[in-house]
Amino acid sequence: MQFVHDLPLREQQRLQFVRYAVSWSETHRDEFDEAFPDEMPPTNAQRGAEAA
Repeated sequence: MQFVHDLPLREQQRLQFVRYAVSWSETHRDEFDEAFPDEMPPTNAQRGAEAA
């Protein structure tokens, strides 16, 4: 059961995870693009933190 007083802490942890995930994906973007050239997003797609 999640208590109301846990919500700010949970939200802080979620935001920290999202920031880390975005920075990790930005760091490894070139490696992924080389490994999966057919998975390239459209050129007008938003990337990283801009998409969030």
